[in-house]
Amino acid sequence: MLATDPPPPPPPAYVIVIQADDLGIDDLAHRGNPYAYTPNLDALAANSLQALDFTVNAVCAPSRATLMTGRHFLRTGVHHVNGSKEFLHLDERTMGDAFRAGGWATGMWGKWHTGDAPGYLPWERGFDEAFFARIYRHEHSEGRFNGEPVEHGGWSDGVLVDYAIDFLDRHKDRPALLYLPTMTPHTPLRAPEHWVEFHQQRGLTGELAVLYGMVSYLDEQIGRLVAKLADMDQLENSLIVFTSDNGPAINRGQLSDRERSLRKSSARRGWKGDLWENGVRAPLLIHWPAQLEPGLTSRPLDQVDLLPSLLDWCDLEWPTDYPLMDGQSWGRHPEVLLESEEAAPVTFNYVHPGWITNERPWTPAGLPGEYRPLDPEERSGMGLHNMPVSVREGRYKLLYNPFPPEANEAGQHLLIDLYEDPGETTDLSEALPEVTARLKRQLENWIAQVKADPHAFTYAWHQIAEEGPSRIPAHQPAALSGGLHNTVHSLQNWSSSGDSATYQLTVPGTQEGRWTLDWEQAPPTEWGFRLSLNGQPVGTDTVSALPAGEHQLELLLNTRPENGSGDATAVLRALVWRPAN
Repeated sequence: MLATDPPPPPPPAYVIVIQADDLGIDDLAHRGNPYAYTPNLDALAANSLQALDFTVNAVCAPSRATLMTGRHFLRTGVHHVNGSKEFLHLDERTMGDAFRAGGWATGMWGKWHTGDAPGYLPWERGFDEAFFARIYRHEHSEGRFNGEPVEHGGWSDGVLVDYAIDFLDRHKDRPALLYLPTMTPHTPLRAPEHWVEFHQQRGLTGELAVLYGMVSYLDEQIGRLVAKLADMDQLENSLIVFTSDNGPAINRGQLSDRERSLRKSSARRGWKGDLWENGVRAPLLIHWPAQLEPGLTSRPLDQVDLLPSLLDWCDLEWPTDYPLMDGQSWGRHPEVLLESEEAAPVTFNYVHPGWITNERPWTPAGLPGEYRPLDPEERSGMGLHNMPVSVREGRYKLLYNPFPPEANEAGQHLLIDLYEDPGETTDLSEALPEVTARLKRQLENWIAQVKADPHAFTYAWHQIAEEGPSRIPAHQPAALSGGLHNTVHSLQNWSSSGDSATYQLTVPGTQEGRWTLDWEQAPPTEWGFRLSLNGQPVGTDTVSALPAGEHQLELLLNTRPENGSGDATAVLRALVWRPAN
């Protein structure tokens, strides 16, 4: 906090955090895009603080982890988007936890994506109520509300706002936090027909008309929420934050090169998945008319500081028994963002190499090992020679390994002056060796600190339910051996005897039951699989004991005859525990 900070303001009636999905800073009309139609967000922006230089992560789950915790995502266990790499460690605490500890009501509706397993779900992580929306579903929204399956007939973002409005109606006399991670405009590209036709009439064609139809529908729903606050006479004293989780997706197979170019009114380099600015810049609107005059700030801001700032503005504390935040409050009053000049913070970023696009469409298959767990040797060997990382200090940004693996030279680095070169075209590392060396030391120290953190690069502990079946997704292991290929939804390429996958289990109380394997593509009957718990064999489809405590469950391909099976393959969806009673 600056010595010149004004005193903290009275807390707002409501805090509403809206986080779009794959929305780029150039996808909004008030940011200069002539093809976008976002009148409600434009009006909100006109009455908000607009941050022109706000950084998030290049992909969604890491950004969500940082927003929820005020900690760098790598410290939280989240280091990618699938394959058990998106699970927020169970020891972490969230925005919902902190607001609820301060006596606020808390609600979340939308895309969670920081762990889909018992113990990791939003209603277990600080939110009084939560709708865990099924991702990639825009029409006919469905998901789980506080753990119970629900289906809705409408478009997803409209359903999320319906939940939020109902929540406001039920909390008129109590401060409340509302978190709305929306579904738009992530693929698949789907929008109400009238919005697609609207953009077609404005001259857009193909899938770009659909994409901007999605953005306009999202804008319409945000307008409904703002109107509700106005009807309640709470718009002036509600704190609304609008942002996005990463830069725009390149949308392989959907947008043409010309259509992609129309999304880049600022001509920044890169896409979602890149550490270039178009991958990590996001819109940020802070709307609080009772306490904050509208205006623009070009001060570099980073997402890690958003949660501690919100807590400051709401006169709330981050409990001392929570993991320490990396972020620092921007000040006790949001006006300091408009009034003060502060020394440029040093911020760090990282992305998995399987996501880097190099201006080419990202392929969902990614790298062969994209979703493989890191073994201890791989983890210890991570460094500037093989990690796509960046550090920024004010105008200067140093990137290591910013290109796809096939185009990278080990340890390749570039120093960019973002103020003079916003398109990131000119490497100054040789021209400014002292700046390069200083930022390099900072990166090396940061990487060492992250690797020493007990939550970094960890994998899910699967919670066995006290009653009913428990499903362990096969693509969420803690360790793999051999040539097994972990994909977004399954485990496959059981190619030779000795292939194995290991899962971490927490069991609340001793049970008896049966393990079964849920195959998407079953192996030939002559293949032999062995399941073991802490090294001791347990049968499948036979009754066995599952003791209380923490366990390692291993599935091993024990025998795979070389003859007779031909090119047969097996694709595993899940390991399922069913209690005997």
